[in-house]
Amino acid sequence: AGEKLNKLVDALLNISRLTNHTLAVEPIKSSLPKLIDESLKRYQSALAARHFTVRTSYPDKLADISLDPDIIHFLLERLLDNAAAYGAENGTLKATLESTARGVVISIATPGANITKTDQVKLFTNLYRGEAAQKNQPAGTGLSLFLLKQICDYIGADITYRGNTKQNIFSVTLPKAGMSKQPGTRKLS
Repeated sequence: AGEKLNKLVDALLNISRLTNHTLAVEPIKSSLPKLIDESLKRYQSALAARHFTVRTSYPDKLADISLDPDIIHFLLERLLDNAAAYGAENGTLKATLESTARGVVISIATPGANITKTDQVKLFTNLYRGEAAQKNQPAGTGLSLFLLKQICDYIGADITYRGNTKQNIFSVTLPKAGMSKQPGTRKLS
């Protein structure tokens, strides 16, 4: 119970930092494949507990871009946390990177039933929990995806969902130029 309460308080504090524009963004030239691999390593035990096989796919040549590594790790780890909580067991989690005209796209795909069209519309809404989420994880708060959307908006990124009958894919599109420095007094917790 204590860990869940800490996560809830952290989520609320992070939302407050974003709302009040006190979140510092401190970009440095960073390798996205390295950041993804680090996050996957941190979440290795949670993914193994769900019997996920992890596969990655990165472009051969992807230039380092200006990113705040702490924010990228936070985004990735919340996506991996959701994957571990809601993805179907014994499947393959795919972490991919793609360079597009719009930016650099990080995608996390997990096996599982498609999120309904009704739920997709509200997926990134504060405190919203879809029907399947309520059934699979009754103790959830409906803050994770909302917080990810708020962070993406704050750093000039985009978060999207697409899925089919076999997998769910969450993608974060970062601007090609990377993140802009933003003064602030707080970091994500």
